[in-house]
Amino acid sequence: MITVQYGTPNLYKAVSPKEALSRLKDQLTQDHVEKLHKADALLQMLEALHLRAQGSSDVELAYIIKGTGNVLEKMKNLIQDAKREIIALIFSPKILQEIREPLLKADERGVSVGLAIPSSQIRKTPIKGLRQVKHLRCECCALVVDQRTLLTVSNWNSSNIHAMMTQDRSLITLAIQNFTNPSCCTRT
Repeated sequence: MITVQYGTPNLYKAVSPKEALSRLKDQLTQDHVEKLHKADALLQMLEALHLRAQGSSDVELAYIIKGTGNVLEKMKNLIQDAKREIIALIFSPKILQEIREPLLKADERGVSVGLAIPSSQIRKTPIKGLRQVKHLRCECCALVVDQRTLLTVSNWNSSNIHAMMTQDRSLITLAIQNFTNPSCCTRT
């Protein structure tokens, strides 16, 4: 609405109403464009967050658990937290011994427990009370809880035991299919 002529002293002069309105419109338009750019940038950030929150199929997380004690503790916690179903394919006698009681307790709570273990372990470690015990023919060690969480164990015969835990639907489906596949697991 005014022009300033800088100096000593500064001189201030009113501009014509037509010019003042034109400058005001230009300033408002510039402010509006800046706010629209900020809104577009915000939209891009929110869309990225929204995709992550919905579990975009582009990114799946897997957690690595290292150490025998940590792996066994995680397995026991998953079994204890199970609400509906547990499928366990356990080739390792050491792991079977550790999770045997938690599996029996889960079965007593009404959780459907499907267990596949090697034939030699069925004779050595009778699992009385479980309704679904199968002969495990392949060397794998996996635990699926409520068809939502998969924990697979590697290097179970060494001191470098570790596991991967994920909620990836494809991997969970693969583990469940191993339990139902007669090439991997057969009825006792």
